[in-house]
Amino acid sequence: MACSVDDLYQIVGGGTPSTKVEKYWNGNIPWITSADIHGPETIIPRKAITPEAIEKSSASLLPENSIIVVTRVALGKVGLSKTEISFSQDSQGLIDHGQLILPKYAVFYLSKAVERFKFDNQGTTISGVTKKQLKELSFLLPPHAEQQQIISQIEELFSELDNGIENLKKAQEQLKIYRQAVLKYAFEGKLTEKWRNEQIQAGNPPESAEKLLDRIGKEREEHYHNQLEDWKQACEEAKKEGKKKPSKPKKPKGIEHLSEKDIPRLQKLPQGWCWTKIENLNPYGRECSYGVLQPGKNVEHGIPMVRVGDINNGKIDIGQLKKIDPAIADKYQRTFLKGREILISLVGAIGRTAVVPTLLSGSNIARAVGVIPLSNKVDENYIELFLRQESKIYEMTSLAHEVARKTLNLEDVRKAKIVLSPYEEQVLIVSEIESRLSVCDQLEQTIEDSLKKSEALRQSILKKAFSGELTREWRKNHPELISGENSAEKLLERIKAEKEKALSAAKPRKTARTKKRK
Repeated sequence: MACSVDDLYQIVGGGTPSTKVEKYWNGNIPWITSADIHGPETIIPRKAITPEAIEKSSASLLPENSIIVVTRVALGKVGLSKTEISFSQDSQGLIDHGQLILPKYAVFYLSKAVERFKFDNQGTTISGVTKKQLKELSFLLPPHAEQQQIISQIEELFSELDNGIENLKKAQEQLKIYRQAVLKYAFEGKLTEKWRNEQIQAGNPPESAEKLLDRIGKEREEHYHNQLEDWKQACEEAKKEGKKKPSKPKKPKGIEHLSEKDIPRLQKLPQGWCWTKIENLNPYGRECSYGVLQPGKNVEHGIPMVRVGDINNGKIDIGQLKKIDPAIADKYQRTFLKGREILISLVGAIGRTAVVPTLLSGSNIARAVGVIPLSNKVDENYIELFLRQESKIYEMTSLAHEVARKTLNLEDVRKAKIVLSPYEEQVLIVSEIESRLSVCDQLEQTIEDSLKKSEALRQSILKKAFSGELTREWRKNHPELISGENSAEKLLERIKAEKEKALSAAKPRKTARTKKRK
């Protein structure tokens, strides 16, 4: 039988006692906001008020088995209170004076019915509903016995659905563990062990990582000497023209090889591999650095700038990049991107990494992002995947210091130790990792799609329940429980009578204002 919420319940508004009045708080009456409603039957109060707060403020007290409907912030939440409770002005309380409606049925029904509020408010500046709208909300009232049957059917189907969701979430967690296991095995040399042994047995071992580092060092020296010659020539020309002599090129740091004494606690590595520092992989003339300090406003045709929030799961969200004034970006030439660099978040969510794609050449980075330039003699994806390991992120986070937010020093990034394999093996490792992680991506998408479908299924169950579909056969077999004195019409009459009786007997509330008038 269709009726309205106002036909069945007394509707009571909430309120917040003044936080300036100490004696209103830390009492024994639970007081909640919408944030304390975690599900239809899960309310976890964080605060409590005193009886005096109920008496002298706008707060109301609901009896046990009352229903709270959120009508403003977190619009549409519904919760059943199993004890006396008070609540904020963001909600309305529904009191069933005769306790003639099964509370669980009402909560299930209203959790579906109030979706109309959320739908009606989409795309508007209003994020709430009025007491009048709640009163007029349609309520489907079945006979008492059928209410119990509907509850049983919903709970049985929800239980099966929740088990399925739990299994999907467990699978998600297992995939996360598998991802980290793939990275761990890769950088222990296990994924490429067969290939490495075949190369050694064939008498064609790849160039060792230490020799690779030496070549990076020689390349730096060559670039330095070339720039030095150019500088000398520029000095001669400046002298002839009476101009100021240009700055001398900076001599590059030498490659610092790490010995076993430097790394006593680090894992043993396969033949031809070595531990090194990130700064050893920088090309000549570029070091790890951070970006723009004060980027200013977003400029429509400005220079794209990568922020921490743009970096996630090893990728850069190109579509959401802020664009800044070119004049501001030009002040930070050291962090203009060319492509192939690795970006690392230095503030907040520390340790997020991504490789810069070539299409972002000419872009810049924010202050909270660090850039790691790399020699072309190492594979950038190999280094990024190494840094994506959970253990490495934890290491970086533990080095961070607290200011307003956790911040990672660039010096710690430069000195960070990484495992370096021969270049050929780096490329193979990246391929082995990506082939496995692509399978994970597909499985994760399937799980995500299934979780979305499960929520749609939950709504479908409620829809079928309140259209009578779940209890159709039961009604055929139990006509005596839904007719005569057991009918919904008779139930509604009793509910209205109990409500009228309770409201007539209720004493008018004395407020501070009415007392003053006396």
